Amino acid sequence: MIDKIVGIIFLPLSIIMFLNLFGITSITSIIGLDMLFIAAIALIIIQVANVLGAHHANEHVKKSYILCLAAAFPSIIYFIGLGTGLPETVSVSMPAIFASFIFVEGIYGFYF
Repeated sequence: MIDKIVGIIFLPLSIIMFLNLFGITSITSIIGLDMLFIAAIALIIIQVANVLGAHHANEHVKKSYILCLAAAFPSIIYFIGLGTGLPETVSVSMPAIFASFIFVEGIYGFYF
């Protein structure tokens, strides 16, 4: 059930992020929050939910930790970059990276 909710939330979020990336919309100015911050929080939440789901099913727990840590890597880099600053090439590519990760998570939510 949580996977379907993730798909319903993450697919539109990723499309909005791609539209922001290409300059078609400006949702940040409408809602007043940074879309990257929302995406980073959402990506961490879904990875925690995936780990908890693996624990609940008692299947592939170690693999789940490894894969979820890898999938949450952009969020970790984003939050580290808030305190230390990132190189310009990384900070410019963050919206595309988050939009891609969120899109894949949204599709994955409908798959299972």
